Amino acid sequence: MYADFVKSVNPKTHVMDCLIQKRIMSEETVQQLRASVTMTNQECCRAMLHELLNAGNPQAFIVLREALKQDYQYMVNRIDEAKAGAYSSLLTRVHSATKIYTVSQKSSSSSSSRVYLPSEKHTCAHQM
Repeated sequence: MYADFVKSVNPKTHVMDCLIQKRIMSEETVQQLRASVTMTNQECCRAMLHELLNAGNPQAFIVLREALKQDYQYMVNRIDEAKAGAYSSLLTRVHSATKIYTVSQKSSSSSSSRVYLPSEKHTCAHQM
């Protein structure tokens, strides 16, 4: 995703204007990135992403996503697809990790049960 983003997005467009307007990036930083004649669009995009990551602003990538909608809707769609896939994968992993197993063991006086997490070895079921 990162490589496609860097290859496809020209950050010197209104994208940076939106980041300034929403106070995600300073005008000085954007001017430095735009003024650099030696930077390719890809290098400028990498620098912009680096600035956003280091900004520590939790709204940075939300604003970036909104800015991309105007000229880069296909990239927003790809981000959403990746996010949905990652969310689905996360839910699957959480479900698997929290699945519990109940092993019932009958004794002469009553039945008892023990809850095991997937990481526990089930060979110890007789130890209570």
